[in-house]
Amino acid sequence: MLTHALDRCWTLPKSAPLIVQLGRTGDLLLLFPAFKIIRDRVGMNPVVMVSREYSGVMEGISYATPWVIDGHWYNDMPKARQIAERTFGNAIIPHFWSPGVDASDLVKGPMVLQCHGHEWGCCPERYPDFGTSMWIRAGLTREEMITSPLVIDRRNTHRELDLVKRFNRSEKPMLLYNFTGISSPFGYVPEMMRLLAPYRQHFNMVDLGEVRAHRIFDLLGLYDAAVGLITIDSATAHLAPGSKVPTLWLTVPGWGRSVPRGNVALHVQYDQVPKRLSEIQAVIEKWKTA
Repeated sequence: MLTHALDRCWTLPKSAPLIVQLGRTGDLLLLFPAFKIIRDRVGMNPVVMVSREYSGVMEGISYATPWVIDGHWYNDMPKARQIAERTFGNAIIPHFWSPGVDASDLVKGPMVLQCHGHEWGCCPERYPDFGTSMWIRAGLTREEMITSPLVIDRRNTHRELDLVKRFNRSEKPMLLYNFTGISSPFGYVPEMMRLLAPYRQHFNMVDLGEVRAHRIFDLLGLYDAAVGLITIDSATAHLAPGSKVPTLWLTVPGWGRSVPRGNVALHVQYDQVPKRLSEIQAVIEKWKTA
């Protein structure tokens, strides 16, 4: 019988780590590679406490075990932390900007972050963006965040094929785009739509904001079949590294920005869009011959 990895080294933990990450979907997707690293290193699935509203995305991976609770992803963090500490004694909480979280390990700095009417001090030298802050609090590094692959190992082929049949109904190459989001709304939709309008004769354009998939990771079927993806700073961007689709990332400026990963065709911050439309167009032109 093989000896379990945890029995071979006294420095490894004797129980699975608990991570309290109630949501949202994009933040969970961003942490999936971190969950896999933890699983590979300690030999056990991390337990992820997640709000029922966002728990569906956890069905896409085998390397983390969801602990689903009823409650709001933000407002019910104090309750979630109490449950975690009562059951496990301790927990990893990636969101230091959640209510009820003891951020005593957070290096204070000149930056003041605001979330849901509350303020948190932050040291940008240590935590240059929200994604890096979550990975560091999970015991990992920014470099690991950027280079680690997103592995969705429980994809549903039948659901993916159904989406492809429904939306890839043209002989034209498929171009995906998404300009709708909640956390990081995008203000240059009219400019982007005017830019895309002439290309409808060259592409089968699919607005992901109009696609209703059973699970968000089912969109990977469309991603794999597309010649390109244009997405704002949302869950559709965080899902992109799970495919080889060339992706044009439009990211929110400031600390809340995402760090583009995967097959990045171009990265443009929201406030730079008007002056970089020609660069965006150049990428789309390349996709015409892909």
